[in-house]
Amino acid sequence: MADAAANHTRLGHPVIDGDGHLLEPTAVLHDFLSELVGGRSARRILLYAGRHATGREGSMLQPKTGSWLIPSRAEDVATAMAPALRAARAKELGIDFHVVYPSIGLVLATLPDDEFRLPAVRAVNAMNAEICRDYAGCLTPAAVIPMHTPHEAVAELTHAAGLGFKVAVIPPLVARPVHALESAFPRLCWLDSYGIDSAYDYDPVWSTFAELGLAVTAHGGVTACLPFGWDSPSNYVFNHIGAHSFQQEHLCKSLILGGVPVRFPTLNFAFLECGALWACGMLQALVEHHAKRGPAGIADLDPAHTDRAELARLLQRYGGAGFVASIPFASGRRPAEAADRDGRQDFDRTQAASAKDLIQAFDRFYFGCEADDRGAVIALQSARLFGTRIRAVFGSDIGHWDVPSAAGVMAECYELVESAGLDRPSYRDFVFRHSVLLHGQMNADFFAGTAVEDSAREVLRAGAATPIGAAYSGTQPDAPRPFAPSTQVSDGFVA
Repeated sequence: MADAAANHTRLGHPVIDGDGHLLEPTAVLHDFLSELVGGRSARRILLYAGRHATGREGSMLQPKTGSWLIPSRAEDVATAMAPALRAARAKELGIDFHVVYPSIGLVLATLPDDEFRLPAVRAVNAMNAEICRDYAGCLTPAAVIPMHTPHEAVAELTHAAGLGFKVAVIPPLVARPVHALESAFPRLCWLDSYGIDSAYDYDPVWSTFAELGLAVTAHGGVTACLPFGWDSPSNYVFNHIGAHSFQQEHLCKSLILGGVPVRFPTLNFAFLECGALWACGMLQALVEHHAKRGPAGIADLDPAHTDRAELARLLQRYGGAGFVASIPFASGRRPAEAADRDGRQDFDRTQAASAKDLIQAFDRFYFGCEADDRGAVIALQSARLFGTRIRAVFGSDIGHWDVPSAAGVMAECYELVESAGLDRPSYRDFVFRHSVLLHGQMNADFFAGTAVEDSAREVLRAGAATPIGAAYSGTQPDAPRPFAPSTQVSDGFVA
């Protein structure tokens, strides 16, 4: 395996880490938090957050979360904590620019208690802005945005923009108590992902993202206050596998079926650290369901149209009186219920008249994949299957427990080309171009003054010049299209 520097030399393009992690120095965070709430309250909040980051081992009341969250190599721990060291190791890591996401900050945004969550988020954002400020040429931090209410999200987005943040990250969902059983929270809860069936109207949040020129990035985790779909009290691996994709699929479906991409057609979304294979499956399932439960298909399947007289005649002839007597229960509903329109409204908010309209929403969706995720190869070669590309974005995950060596990440990533069949143009898209489009389409100056400024400008210029609807090829930029519902109905994927 060649080292990262050798791999970088032969690439001919920069590398952007779309999802690295900052390990917040908790003593420094305590100082920032103390300025807001005082020393005793700051310690109380951090201890409370720590209990939610790792569950009680072996408890039947709590699924097992990670026993540790950080890497084992001292140099890698220091790299994730100190932006100065991450910058100094740029050549060794083979990464030209990093978008770094919080670690404990992701937990802080999910805390159910407003008294703890809001000052903690404000403090971690202030700290991360301060410790990263001198290294803007090679990295930029993400501000963590709490989403329990639209008001708090808009307030923190506005404050973060004032601190100079160019990236903002939200939890993929909020766990809300079931009012009749609040004492069982958080073990018993319902999940709000801000779109379909949400407790609030989150359109002011999406408007603020768009006005500030920020892509909506979402990052989850296996923590006590962020349900992750699995609940083994004894086995972290059981819980960790599929956890991020569970959270992000919940968010993605909620946004699509809630019509958010339609109402905000220029807004980019990224679903991080979740891989991309689930996105392929979800897009296929959405198209298939639209064919059956969309405005055209549902009419053919509605049992209200059943010729009940003909049904009775056939059953009398081939089954007898008992079969005829069972007709009212054959569909599981009474005839009056069969005529109810509720079943025809599943796709109303999407305004999708055809499969192509659903597919088009994915033009502005990006999916974070780690260096060794071979599912990225399938996603990056998916254009012929879906009519749009599933846009995989490289994230190093440097700073987290499951990266054995930060210096080995890019060499491992290049194995997607060497042994997994990924072509070089698609690899460029994965490790560079897709990150440029994700953020640069929202903010043309995002990469100004950075190590990748010139190359990013070329990508954005080429993307802007791509004709709307142009077919994707391995070397042609695939610019997103503003959403415009079609008038023709299609019940299958575009070839």
